[in-house]
Amino acid sequence: MYSSKLLKILATFTNREIIKCELFVESPFFNKRKELVTFYKYVTNYHPDYEHHTLKAEQAFQYMYPEDVFSEPKLRHLMSGLTKLLEQFLIQLALQKSESDQQRKLLKSYAERNLLKIFDTTFKKHVRKVDTQPIRNIEYYHHQYLIKKQKAEVHNEKIDNILETANDLDIFYITAKLHNACLIEAFKERIQVDFEVEDLFLMPQIFKHIETHPEQQKAPAIFVYYLIYKMLSAPDKMQDQYFEDLLGQLKNQKIHFIESEIDSMYLYAQNYCIKRINQNQQSYRLKLFELYEMRLQNNFIILPEWEYLNIVRLSIDLKEFQFTAKFIKDYENKIKIDSKKEKKKEEEEQDEKEKKNAPNLAKALYEFSQKNWDKTLSHLQRVHISDSLYYLHTNTVMIKVYYEKKQKAPLGFLIKAFNMYLQRSHKSQLSLAYIKRYKRLAKYLRRLNRIQELIGKREKKKAALALQKIIDEINKDKTVADIDWLREKINELLLKLGMKVIE
Repeated sequence: MYSSKLLKILATFTNREIIKCELFVESPFFNKRKELVTFYKYVTNYHPDYEHHTLKAEQAFQYMYPEDVFSEPKLRHLMSGLTKLLEQFLIQLALQKSESDQQRKLLKSYAERNLLKIFDTTFKKHVRKVDTQPIRNIEYYHHQYLIKKQKAEVHNEKIDNILETANDLDIFYITAKLHNACLIEAFKERIQVDFEVEDLFLMPQIFKHIETHPEQQKAPAIFVYYLIYKMLSAPDKMQDQYFEDLLGQLKNQKIHFIESEIDSMYLYAQNYCIKRINQNQQSYRLKLFELYEMRLQNNFIILPEWEYLNIVRLSIDLKEFQFTAKFIKDYENKIKIDSKKEKKKEEEEQDEKEKKNAPNLAKALYEFSQKNWDKTLSHLQRVHISDSLYYLHTNTVMIKVYYEKKQKAPLGFLIKAFNMYLQRSHKSQLSLAYIKRYKRLAKYLRRLNRIQELIGKREKKKAALALQKIIDEINKDKTVADIDWLREKINELLLKLGMKVIE
Protein backbone atom coordinates (compact mmCIF):
# COMPACT_ATOMS: atom_id res chain seq x y z
CA MET A 1 0.00 0.00 0.00
CA TYR A 2 2.90 2.37 0.67
CA SER A 3 3.44 3.12 -3.00
CA SER A 4 -0.17 4.31 -3.33
CA LYS A 5 -1.08 7.92 -4.04
CA LEU A 6 -3.27 7.91 -0.91
CA LEU A 7 -0.44 7.17 1.53
CA LYS A 8 2.03 9.46 -0.25
CA ILE A 9 -0.39 12.37 0.25
CA LEU A 10 -1.05 11.48 3.91
CA ALA A 11 2.69 11.22 4.61
CA THR A 12 2.99 14.96 3.93
CA PHE A 13 0.32 15.93 6.47
CA THR A 14 1.21 17.52 9.77
CA ASN A 15 -0.50 16.25 12.93
CA ARG A 16 -2.73 19.31 12.87
CA GLU A 17 -3.72 18.64 9.26
CA ILE A 18 -4.55 15.03 10.12
CA ILE A 19 -7.03 16.29 12.73
CA LYS A 20 -8.52 18.95 10.42
CA CYS A 21 -8.84 16.47 7.57
CA GLU A 22 -10.73 14.05 9.83
CA LEU A 23 -13.32 16.78 10.45
CA PHE A 24 -13.46 17.36 6.70
CA VAL A 25 -13.97 13.66 5.91
CA GLU A 26 -16.67 13.42 8.59
CA SER A 27 -18.59 16.35 7.08
CA PRO A 28 -21.68 15.09 5.21
CA PHE A 29 -21.44 18.11 2.92
CA PHE A 30 -18.24 16.71 1.41
CA ASN A 31 -18.61 12.99 2.11
CA LYS A 32 -21.68 10.78 2.26
CA ARG A 33 -19.77 7.46 2.41
CA LYS A 34 -19.42 6.51 6.10
CA GLU A 35 -16.97 3.73 5.22
CA LEU A 36 -14.48 6.40 4.10
CA VAL A 37 -14.53 7.91 7.61
CA THR A 38 -13.74 4.50 9.12
CA PHE A 39 -11.02 3.85 6.53
CA TYR A 40 -9.47 7.28 7.11
CA LYS A 41 -9.27 6.70 10.88
CA TYR A 42 -7.77 3.24 10.34
CA VAL A 43 -5.06 4.44 7.96
CA THR A 44 -4.15 7.63 9.88
CA ASN A 45 -3.77 5.61 13.05
CA TYR A 46 -0.33 4.78 11.60
CA HIS A 47 0.62 8.43 11.00
CA PRO A 48 3.38 9.30 10.20
CA ASP A 49 4.73 5.75 9.76
CA TYR A 50 2.88 4.60 6.65
CA GLU A 51 5.57 2.00 5.97
CA HIS A 52 4.63 0.06 9.08
CA HIS A 53 4.80 -3.70 8.47
CA THR A 54 1.16 -4.20 9.53
CA LEU A 55 -0.23 -1.61 7.11
CA LYS A 56 -0.77 -4.03 4.26
CA ALA A 57 -3.56 -4.32 1.70
CA GLU A 58 -4.88 -7.62 3.08
CA GLN A 59 -4.98 -6.37 6.70
CA ALA A 60 -6.69 -3.11 5.67
CA PHE A 61 -9.31 -5.00 3.67
CA GLN A 62 -9.95 -7.45 6.51
CA TYR A 63 -10.42 -4.53 8.93
CA MET A 64 -12.93 -2.83 6.63
CA TYR A 65 -14.76 -5.96 5.43
CA PRO A 66 -14.16 -8.69 8.02
CA GLU A 67 -16.68 -11.12 6.46
CA ASP A 68 -15.58 -10.72 2.82
CA VAL A 69 -12.91 -12.49 0.79
CA PHE A 70 -10.03 -10.16 -0.15
CA SER A 71 -10.81 -8.20 -3.32
CA GLU A 72 -8.18 -5.87 -4.72
CA PRO A 73 -10.64 -3.94 -6.96
CA LYS A 74 -12.91 -3.30 -3.96
CA LEU A 75 -9.96 -2.02 -1.88
CA ARG A 76 -8.77 0.14 -4.76
CA HIS A 77 -12.25 1.65 -5.05
CA LEU A 78 -12.15 2.49 -1.34
CA MET A 79 -8.66 4.00 -1.60
CA SER A 80 -9.66 5.99 -4.69
CA GLY A 81 -12.66 7.48 -2.88
CA LEU A 82 -10.56 8.56 0.09
CA THR A 83 -7.85 9.94 -2.21
CA LYS A 84 -10.42 12.17 -3.94
CA LEU A 85 -11.53 13.45 -0.54
CA LEU A 86 -7.94 14.26 0.40
CA GLU A 87 -7.56 16.20 -2.84
CA GLN A 88 -10.69 18.19 -2.03
CA PHE A 89 -9.25 18.87 1.43
CA LEU A 90 -6.02 20.17 -0.12
CA ILE A 91 -8.07 22.45 -2.40
CA GLN A 92 -9.88 23.82 0.65
CA LEU A 93 -6.58 24.42 2.45
CA ALA A 94 -5.19 26.29 -0.56
CA LEU A 95 -8.37 28.33 -0.87
CA GLN A 96 -8.22 29.29 2.82
CA LYS A 97 -4.69 30.62 2.31
CA SER A 98 -5.67 32.83 -0.63
CA GLU A 99 -8.09 35.64 0.13
CA SER A 100 -7.74 36.79 -3.48
CA ASP A 101 -9.06 33.49 -4.83
CA GLN A 102 -11.88 33.55 -2.29
CA GLN A 103 -12.96 37.05 -3.26
CA ARG A 104 -12.90 36.30 -6.99
CA LYS A 105 -15.06 33.22 -6.51
CA LEU A 106 -17.43 35.18 -4.24
CA LEU A 107 -17.76 37.98 -6.82
CA LYS A 108 -18.42 35.41 -9.53
CA SER A 109 -21.19 33.87 -7.43
CA TYR A 110 -22.81 37.28 -6.83
CA ALA A 111 -22.66 38.06 -10.56
CA GLU A 112 -24.17 34.69 -11.50
CA ARG A 113 -27.02 35.28 -9.03
CA ASN A 114 -27.54 38.81 -10.37
CA LEU A 115 -26.84 40.33 -6.94
CA LEU A 116 -25.26 43.40 -8.50
CA LYS A 117 -25.49 45.79 -5.55
CA ILE A 118 -23.86 43.24 -3.27
CA PHE A 119 -21.29 42.62 -6.04
CA ASP A 120 -20.41 46.34 -6.18
CA THR A 121 -20.21 46.71 -2.38
CA THR A 122 -18.00 43.61 -2.05
CA PHE A 123 -15.82 44.73 -4.96
CA LYS A 124 -15.20 48.23 -3.55
CA LYS A 125 -14.51 46.91 -0.05
CA HIS A 126 -12.01 44.35 -1.35
CA VAL A 127 -10.22 46.83 -3.65
CA ARG A 128 -9.85 49.34 -0.80
CA LYS A 129 -8.37 46.64 1.41
CA VAL A 130 -5.91 45.47 -1.25
CA ASP A 131 -4.84 49.02 -2.09
CA THR A 132 -3.95 49.74 1.55
CA GLN A 133 -1.44 46.87 1.44
CA PRO A 134 2.04 47.53 -0.01
CA ILE A 135 2.40 44.39 -2.14
CA ARG A 136 2.76 45.21 -5.84
CA ASN A 137 4.10 41.98 -7.32
CA ILE A 138 3.09 39.84 -10.29
CA GLU A 139 0.25 38.23 -8.36
CA TYR A 140 -1.12 41.64 -7.35
CA TYR A 141 -1.47 42.82 -10.95
CA HIS A 142 -2.80 39.44 -12.04
CA HIS A 143 -5.47 39.62 -9.33
CA GLN A 144 -6.29 43.24 -10.19
CA TYR A 145 -6.76 42.27 -13.81
CA LEU A 146 -9.03 39.32 -12.96
CA ILE A 147 -11.36 41.15 -10.55
CA LYS A 148 -11.58 44.25 -12.75
CA LYS A 149 -12.34 41.96 -15.66
CA GLN A 150 -15.22 40.58 -13.57
CA LYS A 151 -16.41 44.13 -12.95
CA ALA A 152 -16.11 45.03 -16.63
CA GLU A 153 -18.19 41.98 -17.56
CA VAL A 154 -20.90 43.00 -15.07
CA HIS A 155 -20.85 46.69 -16.09
CA ASN A 156 -19.81 46.27 -19.72
CA GLU A 157 -21.28 49.60 -20.78
CA LYS A 158 -18.58 51.60 -18.93
CA ILE A 159 -15.38 52.17 -20.89
CA ASP A 160 -13.43 53.14 -17.74
CA ASN A 161 -13.75 49.61 -16.38
CA ILE A 162 -12.40 48.14 -19.61
CA LEU A 163 -9.45 50.58 -19.68
CA GLU A 164 -8.55 49.78 -16.06
CA THR A 165 -8.54 46.09 -16.94
CA ALA A 166 -6.28 46.72 -19.93
CA ASN A 167 -3.72 48.64 -17.84
CA ASP A 168 -3.49 45.94 -15.15
CA LEU A 169 -3.23 43.27 -17.84
CA ASP A 170 -0.33 45.14 -19.47
CA ILE A 171 1.63 45.43 -16.22
CA PHE A 172 0.95 41.79 -15.31
CA TYR A 173 1.95 40.56 -18.77
CA ILE A 174 5.12 42.65 -19.00
CA THR A 175 6.21 41.66 -15.49
CA ALA A 176 5.53 37.97 -16.12
CA LYS A 177 7.47 38.05 -19.40
CA LEU A 178 10.43 39.78 -17.71
CA HIS A 179 10.39 37.29 -14.86
CA ASN A 180 10.44 34.45 -17.37
CA ALA A 181 13.28 36.13 -19.29
CA CYS A 182 15.36 36.33 -16.09
CA LEU A 183 14.86 32.62 -15.41
CA ILE A 184 15.92 31.73 -18.96
CA GLU A 185 18.99 34.00 -18.85
CA ALA A 186 20.08 32.56 -15.50
CA PHE A 187 19.63 29.04 -16.86
CA LYS A 188 21.75 29.92 -19.90
CA GLU A 189 24.63 30.93 -17.63
CA ARG A 190 24.71 27.45 -16.08
CA ILE A 191 24.22 25.44 -19.28
CA GLN A 192 25.33 26.46 -22.73
CA VAL A 193 22.14 26.89 -24.74
CA ASP A 194 21.94 28.32 -28.25
CA PHE A 195 18.95 30.53 -27.54
CA GLU A 196 18.40 34.27 -27.14
CA VAL A 197 15.70 35.76 -24.91
CA GLU A 198 15.10 38.43 -27.56
CA ASP A 199 13.80 35.64 -29.79
CA LEU A 200 10.84 35.14 -27.46
CA PHE A 201 7.52 36.52 -28.65
CA LEU A 202 7.30 40.33 -28.18
CA MET A 203 10.41 40.57 -25.95
CA PRO A 204 12.20 43.20 -28.14
CA GLN A 205 9.03 45.33 -28.12
CA ILE A 206 8.71 44.97 -24.34
CA PHE A 207 12.30 46.10 -23.74
CA LYS A 208 11.84 49.06 -26.09
CA HIS A 209 8.54 49.97 -24.41
CA ILE A 210 10.11 50.00 -20.92
CA GLU A 211 13.10 52.05 -22.07
CA THR A 212 10.98 54.63 -23.93
CA HIS A 213 8.21 54.91 -21.33
CA PRO A 214 9.77 55.89 -17.98
CA GLU A 215 6.36 55.74 -16.28
CA GLN A 216 6.44 51.95 -16.67
CA GLN A 217 9.56 51.88 -14.50
CA LYS A 218 7.45 53.18 -11.62
CA ALA A 219 5.87 49.74 -11.34
CA PRO A 220 8.28 48.05 -8.87
CA ALA A 221 7.92 44.55 -10.32
CA ILE A 222 8.63 45.72 -13.88
CA PHE A 223 11.71 47.72 -13.01
CA VAL A 224 13.26 45.14 -10.65
CA TYR A 225 12.97 42.29 -13.15
CA TYR A 226 14.18 44.59 -15.92
CA LEU A 227 17.33 45.36 -13.89
CA ILE A 228 17.89 41.70 -13.10
CA TYR A 229 17.66 40.82 -16.78
CA LYS A 230 20.06 43.61 -17.76
CA MET A 231 22.50 42.57 -15.03
CA LEU A 232 22.51 39.08 -16.54
CA SER A 233 22.56 39.96 -20.22
CA ALA A 234 24.09 43.42 -20.81
CA PRO A 235 27.66 43.82 -22.11
CA ASP A 236 30.10 42.91 -19.35
CA LYS A 237 31.30 46.46 -18.69
CA MET A 238 27.70 47.61 -18.01
CA GLN A 239 26.63 44.76 -15.75
CA ASP A 240 28.18 46.15 -12.57
CA GLN A 241 26.07 49.30 -12.81
CA TYR A 242 22.89 47.28 -13.25
CA PHE A 243 23.95 45.22 -10.22
CA GLU A 244 24.30 48.37 -8.10
CA ASP A 245 20.99 49.74 -9.41
CA LEU A 246 19.31 46.46 -8.55
CA LEU A 247 20.59 46.55 -4.97
CA GLY A 248 19.26 50.11 -4.61
CA GLN A 249 15.85 49.12 -5.94
CA LEU A 250 15.64 46.05 -3.68
CA LYS A 251 16.46 48.19 -0.67
CA ASN A 252 13.76 50.74 -1.54
CA GLN A 253 11.10 48.47 -3.05
CA LYS A 254 11.24 45.25 -1.00
CA ILE A 255 8.02 46.15 0.85
CA HIS A 256 6.20 45.59 -2.46
CA PHE A 257 7.09 41.88 -2.63
CA ILE A 258 6.54 38.82 -0.47
CA GLU A 259 9.50 37.26 1.34
CA SER A 260 10.08 34.41 -1.12
CA GLU A 261 10.20 36.86 -4.06
CA ILE A 262 12.64 39.18 -2.30
CA ASP A 263 14.84 36.19 -1.49
CA SER A 264 14.88 35.02 -5.11
CA MET A 265 15.75 38.56 -6.25
CA TYR A 266 18.64 38.73 -3.79
CA LEU A 267 19.68 35.29 -5.04
CA TYR A 268 20.16 36.69 -8.55
CA ALA A 269 22.43 39.39 -7.09
CA GLN A 270 24.21 36.79 -4.97
CA ASN A 271 24.95 34.60 -8.00
CA TYR A 272 26.25 37.66 -9.83
CA CYS A 273 28.73 38.24 -6.98
CA ILE A 274 29.85 34.62 -7.18
CA LYS A 275 30.42 35.02 -10.91
CA ARG A 276 32.59 38.10 -10.32
CA ILE A 277 34.53 36.36 -7.54
CA ASN A 278 35.23 33.48 -9.94
CA GLN A 279 36.58 36.13 -12.32
CA ASN A 280 39.02 37.08 -9.51
CA GLN A 281 37.23 40.32 -8.57
CA GLN A 282 37.74 39.85 -4.85
CA SER A 283 35.91 43.05 -3.85
CA TYR A 284 32.69 41.15 -4.53
CA ARG A 285 33.37 38.82 -1.61
CA LEU A 286 32.31 41.54 0.82
CA LYS A 287 29.27 42.36 -1.33
CA LEU A 288 28.35 38.67 -1.32
CA PHE A 289 28.69 38.52 2.46
CA GLU A 290 26.42 41.56 2.83
CA LEU A 291 23.84 39.89 0.57
CA TYR A 292 23.91 36.75 2.71
CA GLU A 293 23.35 38.93 5.78
CA MET A 294 20.37 40.63 4.13
CA ARG A 295 18.85 37.31 3.10
CA LEU A 296 19.26 35.98 6.62
CA GLN A 297 17.58 39.09 8.02
CA ASN A 298 14.68 38.49 5.61
CA ASN A 299 13.80 35.21 7.32
CA PHE A 300 16.00 33.10 5.07
CA ILE A 301 15.23 30.07 7.25
CA ILE A 302 15.93 26.81 5.38
CA LEU A 303 19.42 26.59 3.86
CA PRO A 304 20.71 24.03 1.35
CA GLU A 305 23.69 22.32 2.96
CA TRP A 306 26.33 23.62 0.54
CA GLU A 307 25.01 27.17 0.76
CA TYR A 308 25.28 26.88 4.55
CA LEU A 309 28.92 25.82 4.13
CA ASN A 310 29.60 28.54 1.56
CA ILE A 311 28.41 31.19 4.04
CA VAL A 312 30.71 29.70 6.69
CA ARG A 313 33.70 29.70 4.31
CA LEU A 314 33.06 33.25 3.12
CA SER A 315 32.66 34.69 6.62
CA ILE A 316 35.89 32.96 7.69
CA ASP A 317 37.73 34.31 4.63
CA LEU A 318 36.56 37.81 5.60
CA LYS A 319 37.59 37.15 9.23
CA GLU A 320 34.02 37.71 10.44
CA PHE A 321 34.61 35.09 13.11
CA GLN A 322 31.93 36.28 15.55
CA PHE A 323 29.35 36.04 12.76
CA THR A 324 30.65 32.58 11.79
CA ALA A 325 30.34 31.10 15.27
CA LYS A 326 26.81 32.48 15.76
CA PHE A 327 25.69 31.45 12.27
CA ILE A 328 26.90 27.86 12.67
CA LYS A 329 24.98 27.53 15.95
CA ASP A 330 21.81 29.32 14.82
CA TYR A 331 21.40 27.43 11.54
CA GLU A 332 22.80 23.95 12.19
CA ASN A 333 19.25 22.59 12.62
CA LYS A 334 17.83 24.53 9.66
CA ILE A 335 19.71 22.80 6.86
CA LYS A 336 18.13 21.12 3.88
CA ILE A 337 20.29 18.23 2.72
CA ASP A 338 20.56 17.55 -1.00
CA SER A 339 18.59 14.45 -1.96
CA LYS A 340 17.49 13.26 -5.39
CA LYS A 341 15.61 10.23 -4.14
CA GLU A 342 12.91 9.36 -1.65
CA LYS A 343 14.34 7.85 1.50
CA LYS A 344 13.29 4.35 2.51
CA LYS A 345 12.85 3.52 6.13
CA GLU A 346 16.12 1.58 6.33
CA GLU A 347 17.93 4.70 5.13
CA GLU A 348 16.58 6.98 7.89
CA GLU A 349 19.61 6.43 10.16
CA GLN A 350 21.91 7.29 7.27
CA ASP A 351 19.78 10.37 6.59
CA GLU A 352 20.20 11.55 10.19
CA LYS A 353 23.98 11.22 9.91
CA GLU A 354 24.00 13.21 6.68
CA LYS A 355 22.05 16.03 8.33
CA LYS A 356 24.95 16.50 10.76
CA ASN A 357 27.61 16.55 8.04
CA ALA A 358 27.37 20.24 7.16
CA PRO A 359 27.42 21.49 10.80
CA ASN A 360 30.36 19.19 11.66
CA LEU A 361 32.34 20.31 8.63
CA ALA A 362 31.41 23.95 9.38
CA LYS A 363 32.68 23.61 12.96
CA ALA A 364 35.89 22.05 11.66
CA LEU A 365 36.41 24.98 9.27
CA TYR A 366 35.83 27.45 12.10
CA GLU A 367 38.21 25.70 14.51
CA PHE A 368 40.82 25.52 11.75
CA SER A 369 40.53 29.29 11.27
CA GLN A 370 41.19 29.66 15.00
CA LYS A 371 44.25 27.35 14.74
CA ASN A 372 42.62 24.79 17.04
CA TRP A 373 44.02 21.77 15.21
CA ASP A 374 42.84 19.02 17.58
CA LYS A 375 39.29 20.41 17.72
CA THR A 376 39.33 20.60 13.93
CA LEU A 377 40.22 16.93 13.63
CA SER A 378 37.61 16.01 16.24
CA HIS A 379 34.82 17.63 14.17
CA LEU A 380 36.15 16.11 10.94
CA GLN A 381 35.95 12.63 12.46
CA ARG A 382 32.20 13.18 12.96
CA VAL A 383 31.59 13.87 9.27
CA HIS A 384 29.94 10.90 7.60
CA ILE A 385 31.52 10.62 4.14
CA SER A 386 28.36 10.26 2.08
CA ASP A 387 29.59 11.53 -1.29
CA SER A 388 32.59 12.81 -3.23
CA LEU A 389 32.17 16.41 -2.16
CA TYR A 390 32.29 15.59 1.54
CA TYR A 391 35.31 13.35 1.00
CA LEU A 392 37.03 16.15 -0.89
CA HIS A 393 36.40 18.95 1.61
CA THR A 394 36.92 16.86 4.74
CA ASN A 395 40.22 15.42 3.55
CA THR A 396 41.42 18.80 2.29
CA VAL A 397 41.00 20.29 5.77
CA MET A 398 42.63 17.22 7.32
CA ILE A 399 45.66 17.53 5.00
CA LYS A 400 45.96 21.21 5.92
CA VAL A 401 45.84 20.35 9.64
CA TYR A 402 48.68 17.80 9.30
CA TYR A 403 50.67 20.35 7.32
CA GLU A 404 50.14 22.96 10.05
CA LYS A 405 51.11 20.42 12.75
CA LYS A 406 54.23 19.49 10.72
CA GLN A 407 53.33 15.80 10.87
CA LYS A 408 55.16 14.84 7.70
CA ALA A 409 54.56 11.08 7.65
CA PRO A 410 50.72 11.16 8.01
CA LEU A 411 50.65 14.17 5.68
CA GLY A 412 52.46 12.22 2.97
CA PHE A 413 50.15 9.23 3.43
CA LEU A 414 47.02 11.42 3.28
CA ILE A 415 48.16 13.24 0.15
CA LYS A 416 48.90 9.93 -1.56
CA ALA A 417 45.45 8.54 -0.68
CA PHE A 418 43.85 11.84 -1.69
CA ASN A 419 45.52 11.75 -5.12
CA MET A 420 44.47 8.15 -5.66
CA TYR A 421 40.87 9.10 -4.88
CA LEU A 422 40.99 12.03 -7.30
CA GLN A 423 42.37 9.73 -10.02
CA ARG A 424 39.28 7.53 -9.64
CA SER A 425 36.86 10.47 -9.43
CA HIS A 426 36.37 10.95 -13.16
CA LYS A 427 33.13 8.96 -12.91
CA SER A 428 31.93 10.60 -9.70
CA GLN A 429 29.92 13.77 -9.17
CA LEU A 430 33.08 15.90 -9.35
CA SER A 431 33.77 17.87 -12.51
CA LEU A 432 37.16 17.66 -14.20
CA ALA A 433 37.81 21.34 -13.40
CA TYR A 434 37.07 20.67 -9.72
CA ILE A 435 39.38 17.66 -9.65
CA LYS A 436 42.15 19.69 -11.28
CA ARG A 437 42.00 22.41 -8.60
CA TYR A 438 42.39 19.93 -5.77
CA LYS A 439 45.05 17.87 -7.53
CA ARG A 440 47.13 21.02 -7.82
CA LEU A 441 46.66 21.84 -4.14
CA ALA A 442 47.78 18.32 -3.16
CA LYS A 443 50.76 18.55 -5.51
CA TYR A 444 51.92 21.90 -4.11
CA LEU A 445 51.52 20.76 -0.50
CA ARG A 446 53.64 17.70 -1.20
CA ARG A 447 56.31 19.97 -2.66
CA LEU A 448 56.05 22.46 0.23
CA ASN A 449 56.53 19.52 2.59
CA ARG A 450 59.74 18.67 0.71
CA ILE A 451 60.88 22.31 0.83
CA GLN A 452 60.47 22.31 4.61
CA GLU A 453 62.76 19.30 4.73
CA LEU A 454 65.34 21.16 2.62
CA ILE A 455 65.17 24.15 4.96
CA GLY A 456 65.66 21.82 7.92
CA LYS A 457 68.77 20.44 6.22
CA ARG A 458 69.94 24.02 5.60
CA GLU A 459 69.76 23.55 1.82
CA LYS A 460 68.27 27.02 1.42
CA LYS A 461 69.36 27.56 -2.16
CA LYS A 462 67.55 24.42 -3.36
CA ALA A 463 64.54 25.36 -1.23
CA ALA A 464 64.41 28.87 -2.70
CA LEU A 465 64.55 27.58 -6.28
CA ALA A 466 61.85 25.00 -5.62
CA LEU A 467 59.64 27.60 -3.93
CA GLN A 468 60.08 30.09 -6.77
CA LYS A 469 59.07 27.41 -9.23
CA ILE A 470 55.80 26.86 -7.33
CA ILE A 471 55.13 30.63 -7.27
CA ASP A 472 55.71 30.90 -11.02
CA GLU A 473 53.34 27.98 -11.70
CA ILE A 474 50.60 29.48 -9.52
CA ASN A 475 50.98 32.89 -11.18
CA LYS A 476 50.64 31.20 -14.55
CA ASP A 477 47.52 29.19 -13.62
CA LYS A 478 45.57 30.27 -10.56
CA THR A 479 43.13 27.32 -10.65
CA VAL A 480 44.18 25.98 -7.26
CA ALA A 481 41.90 25.10 -4.37
CA ASP A 482 42.36 27.14 -1.16
CA ILE A 483 44.74 29.46 -2.95
CA ASP A 484 44.68 32.14 -0.22
CA TRP A 485 45.75 29.67 2.45
CA LEU A 486 48.36 28.20 0.09
CA ARG A 487 49.86 31.66 -0.52
CA GLU A 488 49.97 32.23 3.23
CA LYS A 489 52.01 29.01 3.67
CA ILE A 490 54.30 30.00 0.78
CA ASN A 491 54.90 33.40 2.41
CA GLU A 492 55.82 31.72 5.68
CA LEU A 493 58.51 29.75 3.87
CA LEU A 494 59.67 32.87 1.97
CA LEU A 495 60.17 34.65 5.30
CA LYS A 496 62.21 31.70 6.61
CA LEU A 497 64.40 31.98 3.52
CA GLY A 498 64.72 35.76 3.86
CA MET A 499 62.89 36.31 0.55
CA LYS A 500 60.26 38.86 -0.40
CA VAL A 501 56.69 37.71 0.30
CA ILE A 502 54.08 37.60 -2.47
CA GLU A 503 51.00 39.83 -2.43
